[in-house]
Amino acid sequence: SCEELLVATDGDVIRSLYAKGRTESESGEVKKLASAVNPAEGKHLYDTVRARGFTRTLEVGMANGMSTLHIGQAVKDNMAEFGKAGEHIALDPFQKAQWGNTAIHQCKRAGLWGIVKCIEEKSFSAMPRLLAQGKRFEFVFIDGMHMF
Repeated sequence: SCEELLVATDGDVIRSLYAKGRTESESGEVKKLASAVNPAEGKHLYDTVRARGFTRTLEVGMANGMSTLHIGQAVKDNMAEFGKAGEHIALDPFQKAQWGNTAIHQCKRAGLWGIVKCIEEKSFSAMPRLLAQGKRFEFVFIDGMHMF
């Protein structure tokens, strides 16, 4: 069950979203929870980041934010356990225009905003800039077929 898969996280928002099967955008628009990792995949993301103590992560594609919530929660938990700084950066040029800032809204609800940061630009321009800024990542999740 969803509850069993998520016992390792503080994911009340995550559990609620899976249980309802819908999410809400920043403007309050209710949307079907589509284009999202399922609970088992989310738990795998969380467990992978947690088990290795990663605190610097990157994601390409954000959509409704389910993978972002799992990875962001793991980064937050690792920061607390290991006393390290960290962040989860998500690249999604369509977060506002297509998704209505749904992922950002859910990250704020989950207390992850600030740890999670969204760069609303295409990955082929954002990644070289991040590299030039000296950003290094321990874990990168490319969610699906993102060619932006």
